[in-house]
Amino acid sequence: MDEYAKLVDSGIIEKEWTIFIHKRRKAPLLLEGLEAAIRRLQIYHEMVPVLRSKHAAVKAGFGGEQELDKVFESYSFSMKHGIFNDLSLSSSAFFQVDTLFITPWYAVLFEVKNISGELTVTENPPQLIRTLDSGQVSGFKSPIAQLQSNCELFQDWLYSQIYHCRYTVLS
Repeated sequence: MDEYAKLVDSGIIEKEWTIFIHKRRKAPLLLEGLEAAIRRLQIYHEMVPVLRSKHAAVKAGFGGEQELDKVFESYSFSMKHGIFNDLSLSSSAFFQVDTLFITPWYAVLFEVKNISGELTVTENPPQLIRTLDSGQVSGFKSPIAQLQSNCELFQDWLYSQIYHCRYTVLS
């Protein structure tokens, strides 16, 4: 049995899928929660600026993901494929994938960042450093390390779904 047939038999993809978005992206529930928290607090409460800052960051991240969605929607792929947005999966650990582009032959995982400022990725320690025009420096988890971890976890997950399937995961 070939890999495509295994994907169909396992229920990961449907027969005769071509250009199909299997899981559309929804606004993060965290945005709703942050908006509700901000509304409930008095304007001068000390947590309001912190919540607004977090809200802006989450909204920007979601906006970046929506930009990637527009690229996928505007491009005509010649091969059978599926697009899954905002996947939460579990293999040896739980993990989240912003966007999965999958064909019968390979899979590509996308980790989307929409961060303003000058960005630097370091390997030791693995992190993303942002420097704003104001000089403020912030550190974030490395998207490269996150993507490498997600690829390993996805390969483990995929292997558990399709025994002995040779599948290439690109990041």
